[in-house]
Amino acid sequence: MLELSDWLMAVVNRAFVGRSFLIDTLVALPLRNELIKAVPVLACFIAAWHAGAVRERLCRRQTLLVTLMAAVLATGLSRLVSASNALPRPYAFQQQVYRLESSGVVPQHVRDLRVPRDNASQLRAERLAEADIPPNDFGSFPSDHAALYFTIASGIFLASRFAGSLAIAWTAAAILLPRVWTGMHSPLDILGGCLLGAAALAAGMSIQRTRFSGFLRRTTHWTLRHEGTASALLFVFLFEAGVTFDHGVELVRGIARHLPH
Repeated sequence: MLELSDWLMAVVNRAFVGRSFLIDTLVALPLRNELIKAVPVLACFIAAWHAGAVRERLCRRQTLLVTLMAAVLATGLSRLVSASNALPRPYAFQQQVYRLESSGVVPQHVRDLRVPRDNASQLRAERLAEADIPPNDFGSFPSDHAALYFTIASGIFLASRFAGSLAIAWTAAAILLPRVWTGMHSPLDILGGCLLGAAALAAGMSIQRTRFSGFLRRTTHWTLRHEGTASALLFVFLFEAGVTFDHGVELVRGIARHLPH
């Protein structure tokens, strides 16, 4: 599987990457712009949330509430797994990388990848040549963006085929493809994140057949009776989802640092 992922990434890289400043810049733009990256998917979520008559809306909202819980689970699990393996992003393998194993320090295979011509990728390549790799670039597998957005887009699809189809298409084209294009993730990283998201969503959907289903039903009815409050809470959640819950994590860490030990 790893060899297939490397081969597929090499094919995409050599065929398309680094040939046009304009194309590389346009493809990489969603990496640094949440308006382009996240807002279309989250807009599809809101459209599915408010669409339909009351009975249909109840059914859709129940599915979407499960999707929100599954998205948190998928993102959390993705970060736990990536933190445990400390695998550098694919672009880092353009230089010699060593991995510490039980047998000692083992050199990793150097990848001959073309550097995209957009400014951010060029700057990252210059920093890499000086062995300057940001801490966040250790922990490539699985992709937390793939886990989060695949979960959300798939959940939208279960609630609304039209809105979900748009969300899945945008996730693939504007969120997942740029991460492979720029060397931020390999196809295997993306696949791992998507599978993790699918598993989290399947687990979430299964709770509708448990005792938790009553609480879920009551919560869904509450969102209809208190539309304004529910919409405000939904906005906060989706805003955080747009930045992969980074602000929330920073807030919790900041509070934890100031608690008495």
